[in-house]
Amino acid sequence: MPVPGQLLYTSEQAAVLLQMSPGWLRRQAAQGLASHVLIARKVRFTRPDLEEIIARHHRAAKRRA
Repeated sequence: MPVPGQLLYTSEQAAVLLQMSPGWLRRQAAQGLASHVLIARKVRFTRPDLEEIIARHHRAAKRRA
């Protein structure tokens, strides 16, 4: 479970925060579509990484004419 103030999140912890699957998040990182930190061949995510993922997938509502 993610801890408040935590610096790095595993893909499982980050997935909980994003309400996505850890596999989807790992694939995004592997394909270079999600910013991440690689330490000793372990993928970790920062809070700004997660905010960037959210912003990249955000879609504004369409206005009706």
